[in-house]
Amino acid sequence: MDSQSLPVLMILPEFAPINTTGNFRALKFVKYLTDFGITPIVVTVEENFGAAYFKAKIDKGLLTEVPANCIIYRISCNYRVPTRNKLRSFIEIFFSIKDNLPGIWKSQLEKTIVEVIEKHRPKLMFTSLPPFSSGLLVSDFAKKFRLPYIVDMRDLWAHWGLAPKGSYLLYFLTLQEERKIFASASAVVAVTPQMIDVFNRYH
Repeated sequence: MDSQSLPVLMILPEFAPINTTGNFRALKFVKYLTDFGITPIVVTVEENFGAAYFKAKIDKGLLTEVPANCIIYRISCNYRVPTRNKLRSFIEIFFSIKDNLPGIWKSQLEKTIVEVIEKHRPKLMFTSLPPFSSGLLVSDFAKKFRLPYIVDMRDLWAHWGLAPKGSYLLYFLTLQEERKIFASASAVVAVTPQMIDVFNRYH
């Protein structure tokens, strides 16, 4: 690693070669931040798991956009795609406020972060949401390892859609989780001025 570079630890579950919509914004950050003396250190999921979890295809061509100085750690996860049914959908709508990714990769993610910090000494952490649980994980990890962090919001969370949650209680709990992420972040980036207006209004 160049002694003049700024190492940044990027927690990106959606990343090349997993061909999701969310992958592209993260990939462009990684590609172009190197022009500003930043060395991206990406921690993501193993590609077969990512394809199954995000229900997406693997496109190796996306890897051509990854700069040579980008360091990538891929975490293996044991995962079985759940069977979809009306009951599961009902439970997710009315009783869930975030995705289940932390339970799948949190322990291994923390081990990898320890390894990355010891080896590369990153100066800050970065994540792009959704999955929204990544923001909560990065918030906790940044506090534990005493690193500032930046959150990139590609979508609204608490106010996603006209009726984003099945009850006011779930909306309130989601808003509190969102506020926790924003309150301890060094910066929050969003894709549109309208999104920023929403976040400013409620936080």
